Amino acid sequence: MTYLTNEDVRDDIFEAIAIIFGLNILDFSQIELGYMNLNWKIKTDDYS
Repeated sequence: MTYLTNEDVRDDIFEAIAIIFGLNILDFSQIELGYMNLNWKIKTDDYS
């Protein structure tokens, strides 16, 4: 059985954001809200 790390999940989500929305993620910070609750605040290159 293969387990994904928090970093694996983050990388998959950020890659999907880039592909689907065409946004480049410039910076991010993880928001700690409890066990197994993965959230990030992201800064993108979308200036509109």
